[in-house]
Amino acid sequence: LVVGRLAVGGFAAYRWARTKHGDPVHSLIVTEFANSTGDAVFDGSLRRAAIVQLSQSPWLHIDSDVAIDNALQSLNRPPAQGHVTPEAARQACHPLQAGAILSGSISRRDTDNYQITLESHRCGDGRGLSRASAEVKGRDGVLGALGQMLADVRRELGESKGTVERFNIPLEQATTDSLEALNAYRVGYDLRSQGRSQDSIPYFKAAILLDPRFAMAYQQLG
Repeated sequence: LVVGRLAVGGFAAYRWARTKHGDPVHSLIVTEFANSTGDAVFDGSLRRAAIVQLSQSPWLHIDSDVAIDNALQSLNRPPAQGHVTPEAARQACHPLQAGAILSGSISRRDTDNYQITLESHRCGDGRGLSRASAEVKGRDGVLGALGQMLADVRRELGESKGTVERFNIPLEQATTDSLEALNAYRVGYDLRSQGRSQDSIPYFKAAILLDPRFAMAYQQLG
């Protein structure tokens, strides 16, 4: 059991993590984050942010939405279309030969405090690999806390400290520090992944209006 305090976005955050030793994990399916805050800005956007952050790793392979949908359809299951539930992830594990599933949740502790939780489980037997949580003051601290937690997850899954430190651009820099811009980007990304490129354009434009420095939104729009 590891207990500590992190400085996240100027606020104090408390987290704990537990790791069960085993074979290292090289491939991962990321599921939708359960959102009980009542704030729709977190729907889908935290999963998309986690995928961007984890994809920096040269160690981990993050299964794409297209690959997940193809795996589900090979089992005569409906495609997830970017909304990957834990059950859909478990079904896709075998055809994708994934190593583990990462799931997350966010809840509101009080008016201005948020609780973020991450859990990873091995594909196949469902054995727990790690669990971490952070309490963050204010919405503006959520992405920073999530980024730090994901760096811990990478180490817990077997990646070396050196590569985590070398390939770990802070989440707000890799994406955006605006949750609203990130959510607009997520909707556009999901539409484009479904082959609806024309429909996605207004959302990428909205993301850029909300954050003119959002490089990934410019890239998708281009």
